[in-house]
Parts: sequence; C-alpha cells; structure tokens
Amino acid sequence: MGVIIALAVVVILLLAVTIGNVIAENAEAAAEEAAKIYVETVDSPTALTFESPTTEALSFTETEDETWTYDGDADFDLDDSTISSIVSALEELEATYSFTAAEELSSYGLEEPDYTLTVTDGDGNSATLYIGTTSADGDYYAMLEGDDETIYTIDSTLASAMEVTLYDMANLPSWPDLDEENVSTFSVTGDTETTVTVASATVEVESDDGDASSGVEPEVTTEYYWMLDGEDITEDAFCDELTTDLDGVSFTALAAFKPDSDALAEYGLDAPIEVYVSYESDDGEKVTVTLSIGAYSEDDDAYYCILNGDTTCVYLCDSDDVDSFVLCAAQGYAQAQADAEAAEEAEEE
Repeated sequence: MGVIIALAVVVILLLAVTIGNVIAENAEAAAEEAAKIYVETVDSPTALTFESPTTEALSFTETEDETWTYDGDADFDLDDSTISSIVSALEELEATYSFTAAEELSSYGLEEPDYTLTVTDGDGNSATLYIGTTSADGDYYAMLEGDDETIYTIDSTLASAMEVTLYDMANLPSWPDLDEENVSTFSVTGDTETTVTVASATVEVESDDGDASSGVEPEVTTEYYWMLDGEDITEDAFCDELTTDLDGVSFTALAAFKPDSDALAEYGLDAPIEVYVSYESDDGEKVTVTLSIGAYSEDDDAYYCILNGDTTCVYLCDSDDVDSFVLCAAQGYAQAQADAEAAEEAEEE
C-alpha cells in the first residue's frame, strides 16, 4: 500500500509541475503578445491605392471572386499577387517601435512621404499609411493619417512590395511547347521568307533481343524531319538554332499597353518580322500562333514583340530567344546556314 501511495504522490507532483510549466509558458506568450505593437488600418480591404518612388498613384478594387482589378483600365490583365502581398502584410502589421514625434515630420521623411498606402473596406472605412525614410537600424518610419504624433518603425516588407510599376504587375502570356512532333509548318517572313515543314516516317528498329530471323517483332517508331523546299535540313546547324528558338520563346516584360500607331512604329512593329507556326494542340486541335518581332531594345537586350497580332500589349522577348528568327528574316535560310557552318568550322580549328 505504501508503494502505491508513493507512486500516486509522484504522479501528482509531475502533473503539478507540468501544469505549472504550461501556465508559465502561456503567461509568457501572453506577455510577449501584449508587448507587440501593431499598426492598425482596416480589416479585409476591398479597395487599395498606393504610390511610391517608382510609380504614381495606382488604384485597385477587389471583385466578387476575390481577385483584384486595376481601376485605371478594366482591360489591363493584372497579376494581383503584389496587391495580395500588400493586403497580407497589412493584416497584422507589426511595428518594431512606436514613439511620440520629437522632431519635425521631415526628419522622418514623413512631411512629403515617398510611400502612401490607402485601404478601404466594404463598409467605406478607410485608413492611410505614410512611409518615410529609413532609420539607423534599416526599418522605415511610418505614420497613420490623422495621427501625426505617433511614429512607428516597420520593416521593409510594405515599401518593397510597392516599389513596382503597373507594367511589373501585368500577366504575361505563354508561348506553346513546340517541337517536330506537334508542328506541321512554320515560316519566318521579313526581308526574305523561309517556310519549314515537318515530314514523318514510320521505321522499324531491331530490338535488343535479336533480328527478324529470331522471331522477335521489331520495334516500330516514328521519325520526324524538318524540310525546306523538299530537302531534309534536320542536321543543319542553323535549323537547330531555329527550332530551339521555336520552342524557347518567352515574354519577359510588358513594354507598352494600348500604344498608338506612332508608338507602334517606334517599337518597329509597323513592319515587323512575322513568325507563323501551325501546330496541333494537346487536345488535338489545329492551331496557328503568330509572333511579330519589332525593334531591338539595347537597354533590355530584348526585342519588342506582339502575340497573334494583338497590338493591345507590346512585350519584350529576350534576344537570345528570337535572334535566329531575326537573322533568318534578314539573310534568308541559305546564308544563315552557311554562316553557321563557317562558325562551327572556326570553332573546330
């Protein structure tokens, strides 16, 4: 009986210690939470406007399906991840410090702040946050409109998120995956015109188990050939460059939205190089895609391009992705292939 009582006492003591630890941990967590400083704006904003050193004021509204649209033009194809990140950062915006302003607001960069963020909820409640210069520890000074005495210091999350332009927030189109198995023909038209088609043949390949005399059925496979004027150019060095670019086009940035005819001419898109591709989509449909290539931008090392003749958006395509099309359009396939062969021979020497 004495042993049982002793064990019971030990268990009770252990429970007491455990409960005490939990209570202490909860109290510590509650104290830490109470010590946190939050910059309170509005909950669940449905409208947002911001400006920063990189852009003038931009306004956005949340739709019923909880996506954001650009107020300046409903046609703008917005990637709303930046807006979502701003809203997320505001949900529990924690300040490192808060203090009563002891100097003029200009000392904190808040007299004419570099960053302004206004959010409004569905009931019309709004709040404006100003963000100024950085403090000695790298945080930003911030202040809520209507309270010019309380200064907060916050980390760089919000300021960094607002350092974008409208074009930085554009959804960029994708170029289809193209190779000899789904392309039927493609052409490059500029000063010259080149049209390449794809031919295929079913061939038998002897299996590793033996030849036909062994009774083992040969494997059947399809081989594809890039053809130009009836000739197989599959092994040509320049054909490899063309077909590599054909599958590698990427749109890296939006350069212009709804440009007028004068702007299109400046981008070299009044008389562009045209790349036409006919191919079969994954669902078996016959599809044509067109890439129009304009002038070269030295600053971006890219070409101005439009997709499928839609002049609403002018994009940038890296020069490495379209150089072969530009060369082919200017020189023609034969000269471009001769230059590619000469370059290969020079490398081998």
